Amino acid sequence: MAALPVIESAGEVTLRSKEEVVKRMLGLLLISLYAEGMCAGEKRDDHKAWVDKLIDRYGAADFFTPKEKTFLENEEPAPSESVHFSWQYEPLTVLLWALGLLETEDALGIPAAVCDMPKVMGAIKIHPTYDAVFETAVLRDKETVLDQADLIYRYDWACVDERIHSPEGHREEWGVAMERHKALNWLINYGFDGPQDWDHVSTDT
Repeated sequence: MAALPVIESAGEVTLRSKEEVVKRMLGLLLISLYAEGMCAGEKRDDHKAWVDKLIDRYGAADFFTPKEKTFLENEEPAPSESVHFSWQYEPLTVLLWALGLLETEDALGIPAAVCDMPKVMGAIKIHPTYDAVFETAVLRDKETVLDQADLIYRYDWACVDERIHSPEGHREEWGVAMERHKALNWLINYGFDGPQDWDHVSTDT
């Protein structure tokens, strides 16, 4: 859409801090792993015990949002909830990129397919603790993040436009673009009335 306006300029934006991004990235990693197991039919108690060990390793008990905590504590999560949270691998990929732990071509290419899971997990496995992640990560500069936020805004509009004209269809890239858009909007503290918390980040197009 040629008339789509530009997003905020660098002078108008304050990025999330490195600490915020690392904690949110780890929260997304752990909730995604838990949801993936639920989708695969793992026994809830056994799988939760495994995820709890990872939570302890990363010191991540306080890294989850209210909605994520509710999902983790639900002894009988609905299949739809598990599917929803399994999509958090997509914003996880964005935050790994923002922390310099994934290259742009590995994380933010055209959103035509889901993220490359081997590369995502490879970027995490070499950093087995919170301190290891924090010491290695280097938050990308504001202009670089804003360029990607503006680009995904336009990709997401293209997906919304297609969805409007194909109401009976469903394409995987619609979800990929929306999840990336959410992560980038969170990174730039997007919100009409101030920064929005993760559970309520909007993806206006």
